[in-house]
Amino acid sequence: MAPARRPRRDLAKAEPKPLRYHILHTAARLVRGQRGRWLRIPVTWPWVEQITAAFNRITAIPPPG
Repeated sequence: MAPARRPRRDLAKAEPKPLRYHILHTAARLVRGQRGRWLRIPVTWPWVEQITAAFNRITAIPPPG
């Protein structure tokens, strides 16, 4: 079981450059299969909670049309 981490509140107020750094330096893969898209990210990654929350919010947006 992984140790509990406090959520990083500083990413909510991040400027574009640090936010871009955090997103581009994430060790994750987007995988398609089983009728959906999945985010594969190690649970030990420092920003795992924020990245998965953002991914879930993005995938909840309905397709246009």
